[in-house]
Amino acid sequence: MTQFADTDDERYLRETVRSVMSSIDPLAGARALADDPRGFAMTEWLRLATELGLAGLLISDACGGAGAPLSMAGVVLEESGRRLYGGPFLSSCVMAPLLLMACDGDVSDVCQRLAGGSLMTVAGLRCGPPAEWQPQVRATPTGGGWHLNGLASRVLHGMSADQLLVVGASEDGGWGVWLADSRAPGHVARAARHFDLTRRWSEHSFTDTPARLVMTPGDGSGLARAALHVIIALSAEQVGASQEIFARTLDHLRTRFQFGRAVGSFQALKHRCVDMSVLIEGALSASRSALRIASAGEEGTELAKAAAIAGSHCSETFVRVASDALQLHGGLGMAWEHDCHLYLRRAKDTESFLGSPPEHRRLLLRALTGAPLTS
Repeated sequence: MTQFADTDDERYLRETVRSVMSSIDPLAGARALADDPRGFAMTEWLRLATELGLAGLLISDACGGAGAPLSMAGVVLEESGRRLYGGPFLSSCVMAPLLLMACDGDVSDVCQRLAGGSLMTVAGLRCGPPAEWQPQVRATPTGGGWHLNGLASRVLHGMSADQLLVVGASEDGGWGVWLADSRAPGHVARAARHFDLTRRWSEHSFTDTPARLVMTPGDGSGLARAALHVIIALSAEQVGASQEIFARTLDHLRTRFQFGRAVGSFQALKHRCVDMSVLIEGALSASRSALRIASAGEEGTELAKAAAIAGSHCSETFVRVASDALQLHGGLGMAWEHDCHLYLRRAKDTESFLGSPPEHRRLLLRALTGAPLTS
């Protein structure tokens, strides 16, 4: 069993979020919202963001937030992942604050808006050494500010965001971050086709779009660290979803009868369930270990190794468990009305977000051999 037990604060937050997720039941409305451009109910999100204070969970208390460590966000992501919640917690309450923490400009006003429930997303962030990145968006200085040009793809909840934190390259090749309003001239957002029915992606084109510089262009090391934190946070969501679909599979095998006995009593199915359980325990340990390392302020090689292990193992575990769960449900698991395919869709969708498992293992190899990870 894992040694990473919840603290009292984490236990209270987990129980609270689990109770709210049970009451709003995101899976029940997933199919009804399948064609909705937003993909989530705004009333439910406002309840989570303002009543529970999740909007400012990672924002410093000086800006109206809770100033919580990343491990607390991991608790929320585990519980929201169990129900495949499609709201903008990951994009607006985790990715955006983590990127703002890395900025060297005065972003206190932006953080205050975030803590107040304003929706924000991140465009152009990726994993790996910035020296290997190819810019999607370029920024050029103007008389009194900056203009953005380019196309940012696979932006999470971009259609719902009020503002975007855009990662881009300046004329001299330095990597920086710019804040752009979603209604700014020259900005066009288009919904992208989504394999995951519970989450929305979009692409954003910028044509001389005015933007505010919030991170001075440089070597991108701050961006690489922020990406590692996001990878770790995402692993918590993958673990929570894996645990839930596995629990549902066990319930099915206990109650489904063939030849006068529960199908879960068949040895071949028992072995598959044991394999799934072992994978989940390993993923849980990898994710929570990485969350503790990130929350403790570790940087450099230790943070990179933790993120690479969590990113690769939790992604592969979620895909394997969701795929096996669908098969173990038999024909029932193939039905549109059953939730199995929703978990498999989310698993495949998150598998390649901010790096695939092979990419994470490549970064792990670099960390183990002492190669630079953020430059």
